[in-house]
Amino acid sequence: MSNPPSVSPVGAGAVQNERVLRFEVEAMPHASALRSFALRLEGDPDGARDLVQETWLRAYRGFDGFTPGTNARAWLFRILYRLFLNRRRTRGREVAASDEIERIPFPGFHISPADWDAWTGGRPPQPAPSADILAALA
Repeated sequence: MSNPPSVSPVGAGAVQNERVLRFEVEAMPHASALRSFALRLEGDPDGARDLVQETWLRAYRGFDGFTPGTNARAWLFRILYRLFLNRRRTRGREVAASDEIERIPFPGFHISPADWDAWTGGRPPQPAPSADILAALA
């Protein structure tokens, strides 16, 4: 039984350094454009920052699958846009799930639907008129 060939730490470090340099040369020039695109999509600086950070992480992890000389900008933008869509889909599910949760009443306060109808005359609650409207009616 033979042992599998081992990679020396020096060789692994050189390969890793080459990978980092390739990533910096191919991907990093597009950092500003990615930030702008993420901000346009998210509309929130914190959300955009998180989206770009996740994009860099995914791009670096999958960089071995990137073909040198192809359009790195389009590749990065595709990663960012797919992450955005996935987050948006997840948020939509979270909102839908929270809409299904029954409201918890205040402790010690309960009004039955029949009492509510009697109290309001069956009308839905109306917003209070603004001060301008009250002044115009006076």
